[in-house]
Amino acid sequence: MTAQTIIFALGLVVTWSGFLIGVIKWLLDRNLESYNRKIEKLESEMQDFKEDLAGLQRELPISYVRRNDFQRCQDQCHVNPASIEKKLDDLKNFMVEKLDELRKEVRYARAE
Repeated sequence: MTAQTIIFALGLVVTWSGFLIGVIKWLLDRNLESYNRKIEKLESEMQDFKEDLAGLQRELPISYVRRNDFQRCQDQCHVNPASIEKKLDDLKNFMVEKLDELRKEVRYARAE
């Protein structure tokens, strides 16, 4: 082998290696761009999820307290319905007494 053949072979190997390195770099760059787009999409979805979660965290205590208050009221009504009936009976008796007083006043006014 002559020096010229060795130099030509080395040049061919270097050229082929450079070509392969270029192709590998191009493939890696293309995949990297694809991964970056996917990461950006996931970050956007994650931000939307965080906003939804924050909204839920703001609304949840209000709904829970309202439900809890409602349950407490229902428990009190079921525990002591007699007190509600007594209040209604007292109100009815008071209204009947006032109505009787007004009837008496109207009768006296007509009699005069």
